[in-house]
Amino acid sequence: MQSHVVIGTRGSKLALAQARIAAERLSRVDPSLRVELRIITTEGDQKREARLTDIGGKGVFIRELELALLNKTIDIAVHSFKDITARLHRGLELAAFFAPESVCDALVSRSNAPLSGLPREALVGTGSMRRVALLSRLRPDLRFAGEI
Repeated sequence: MQSHVVIGTRGSKLALAQARIAAERLSRVDPSLRVELRIITTEGDQKREARLTDIGGKGVFIRELELALLNKTIDIAVHSFKDITARLHRGLELAAFFAPESVCDALVSRSNAPLSGLPREALVGTGSMRRVALLSRLRPDLRFAGEI
């Protein structure tokens, strides 16, 4: 009997690319597996022009995917770690992570200073929890703002 799995994903180019990678890797493990991608439009997708802070923060990009998992209309949700909130719905868990294709990030500063050259307690603009965690470890004195 052929197995079937439904992967829920946002419709952005990045989300679709990541979901396709997940589908391909699952198919490699089990060639008989039939993998279906189901695009789910999130509140963040619907309100692209709004500021995240005005519409509920980063959760607006995963809430509908989480609900689809809880309602069992999808089996798996694939999305960027940058969109994950600190707390998931009860009953859900982060189950798998892919090694990143690239670990490159860029620092853009007015003075073209490297990270080590930023002034003490410099304000860094990023909405990424991953980047905040990494930068805090490298430079505990830095301050962060999600929208500058």
